[in-house]
Amino acid sequence: EYADIGVIGEGEQTIAELAECVFVKDNLAKVNGLIYKTDKGYYRTSPRSEIVDVDSIPRPDLETIEIDKYLKLPSHFSNEKFFTVLGSRSCPYRCTFCFHTVGNKYRMRSLLSLKSEILDLISKYNIRFFYIADELFGQNKERIKEFCDFAKKEGFYWRTNFRVSDIDEEIVEYLKEGNCSVVSLGLESANDNILKSMRKHITVTQIEHALKLVYSAGLTIEGNFIFGDK
Repeated sequence: EYADIGVIGEGEQTIAELAECVFVKDNLAKVNGLIYKTDKGYYRTSPRSEIVDVDSIPRPDLETIEIDKYLKLPSHFSNEKFFTVLGSRSCPYRCTFCFHTVGNKYRMRSLLSLKSEILDLISKYNIRFFYIADELFGQNKERIKEFCDFAKKEGFYWRTNFRVSDIDEEIVEYLKEGNCSVVSLGLESANDNILKSMRKHITVTQIEHALKLVYSAGLTIEGNFIFGDK
């Protein structure tokens, strides 16, 4: 009730157009991807199209938020300086419990773009631990291998998220050798019927197999669960 304007979906283009619209006192209805308050209630403009080329999105100017102050805060991931980066947006799966704030089409940044950002963060802020916060980092095996080689070469540690169906012996070995410290897995439930009702497209057998592989490699596991689904 206290919000006058909301941005729906990806905000990079929308917020820039909104700022310009407010500055010149133009009609908000011209800006796609908004919901805003009027005398007659809330009005929702046309949806904003997803940004297909995610490499085209400029990186945030961290100096404007005094990033050094945040880098001094403790992290439960690592004793090293820690930072979050994003290598892709959304997810091709449609699990019943999930929603995608950045659209429904899965889009990956190029590894060149991702590597460039990480190298810049290492150079400027001496960050040694990264959270690759993709909903789904393990879809492309060759991409994972190349990233592991990159992490090992540059000497930083990292963590990311996987579906259990993307875990196999080869990937786990690469993760271990490529400085991956934490593997976060979408386990969700230990009941096949519930997993099926979630449209998760995995089984308890796959979960157990993935856990065994990751444990055997000596990697730390983080499990994500949904309680109350039936």
